[in-house]
Amino acid sequence: ITLGLGYRPFRLVYWILGLVILYSVIYVLKMPKEVKEFIWADAGRKKTHKEKQSRLSSLFDKYINCLYFSATVFLTFRLNKDILTFFSPKHKKLILTEWLIGLLIYAAFITLSKQGSILNTLKSLIFG
Repeated sequence: ITLGLGYRPFRLVYWILGLVILYSVIYVLKMPKEVKEFIWADAGRKKTHKEKQSRLSSLFDKYINCLYFSATVFLTFRLNKDILTFFSPKHKKLILTEWLIGLLIYAAFITLSKQGSILNTLKSLIFG
C-alpha cells in the first residue's frame, strides 16, 4: 500500500531514497573506515603520506563515502565480488540485506507497477 504499486509506482522513489539514506547512516555508525578503504581500493587510489597520517576525516566526508557506497549497493543487480572478499562477515550481512532489499524493490516495481489490480498482474505473469 505504501509503495503505491499499481496506481502510483513512482512513490517507490521515496522508499529508495529513504532506504539509501538509512543504510548510509548505519554505515557511518558501524563501518566508516572500511567503506572509505573499499572505495579507495576500488578506485585504485594510493594514499599519500598526509592521508595516512590523517586517518580521521570529517563527518561530512565519511557520510558522503557511505552514501555513495549505499547507493551503489542498493541500485545494482549484481553484487560486486570485491565486496564479498573485502569486508568482514558481520559487515557482509548488513551489506547483503541492503542488496536484497534493493532486488526486491526492483522486482516489485517491474511486476506490480502495471495498471490494474495486483491479482490481474499476477495472473498475467503466471498464465500469460
